Amino acid sequence: MSDIFELETRDPEAFRQETRKSTFILIGIFAVLGMGLSTLSVSYFGQPDANNFVWNALGVFAGFVLTTVLFKTVLWNHPLMEASVYSWKLKRCLMKVTNVMHHVDAGVAQNNVTAIQLLRFLSFRTDADASTRK
Repeated sequence: MSDIFELETRDPEAFRQETRKSTFILIGIFAVLGMGLSTLSVSYFGQPDANNFVWNALGVFAGFVLTTVLFKTVLWNHPLMEASVYSWKLKRCLMKVTNVMHHVDAGVAQNNVTAIQLLRFLSFRTDADASTRK
């Protein structure tokens, strides 16, 4: 996360389509892995006339873990996931700003010049970005 994040101009409809596509692919991978591993765990470890809920749950959990590992190792850098990764990085950067805003607000309340300048800059950037989107 040490890279400097840069805002990009994107077509909202194309961006939504790309993120939906990558989301449905991840859902499909999870469904196949979860159901497949659940079936395998019940068939190998389960009892024919017993409650196999634990084996089903462990299979689904293993599917979730494998989906997460697959996503972070293989799919994260894949062009198909580029829109989702951009969205995730944008949300992380916004969260970092939000997490320190209470310090800025406290500095403004104490008439700290740097805090006031920072707040003006942030509000100016937000207003300027909003006016260019119209």
